[in-house]
Amino acid sequence: MIALPDRAQAAEAGPASPERLWREVWIGADATATSWLVYSGMTLSPLSGIHDDGPRLRFATGYGGYSWRGTSKAINGSVAHGAGTTVYADALVGYLKRLGPLTAKAFVGVSLSGHTVTELVQPLGIPVAPDEAPINGREIGVKAALELWLNVGARGWSSLDLNWTGAHDTYSARFRAAWRAWPTVSLGVEAIVNGDQRHDIAEFVSEPGLDHLERRAGAFVRYEWYGGEVSLAGGVTSAPDDGGIKPYATLNWITQF
Repeated sequence: MIALPDRAQAAEAGPASPERLWREVWIGADATATSWLVYSGMTLSPLSGIHDDGPRLRFATGYGGYSWRGTSKAINGSVAHGAGTTVYADALVGYLKRLGPLTAKAFVGVSLSGHTVTELVQPLGIPVAPDEAPINGREIGVKAALELWLNVGARGWSSLDLNWTGAHDTYSARFRAAWRAWPTVSLGVEAIVNGDQRHDIAEFVSEPGLDHLERRAGAFVRYEWYGGEVSLAGGVTSAPDDGGIKPYATLNWITQF
């Protein structure tokens, strides 16, 4: 399973914009031992500053590849494996609202999610046609996203980002908690879950065990300046039937103008 990235962090740490920066652009990369993803996007604030209350337009896209290898307990430990590529594109409208120390963003729109299976082999070495894979091809669906940022005292903050789209039933959640070791440098921890049609969200709702999902736990460092930020995160990830625990790393850069 390949994780979908943060479209842009819910980073709303400062006061209302002293000048009208109304465009935000980001690029990033995410990698594990069995997957990679590069992505970029833009948020526009046509009627207000990028940190101020008002409507938003967001566009994002990304492309990556992944492979997996798992062992079947039912068939004498026989190994199954597969590989593929993924692409996505989002077009969303939303609104930002500041409520004291809390900043909330909500978005809705459409998303295209594409998976191209290049290899799929069942236990006992039985090949499977790509069109018989649990997830393959392109779908377009409604997308919803919620991003929350909470300042905690003078030096602490936390964020929660939630995403879901009907395209391949793809969903993710990320929680971060951080402390500003210096005015422009934050150190923190993060927990992330990702899922899609291969591990249906209805199954997770009926049986909330995390074994249905790709799970991540890690730490990050974030450097910010007026009009931008860069963050680097890393830790461990584990997904169903994917060979145990692996490392992951994510690099994200944002600029506002």
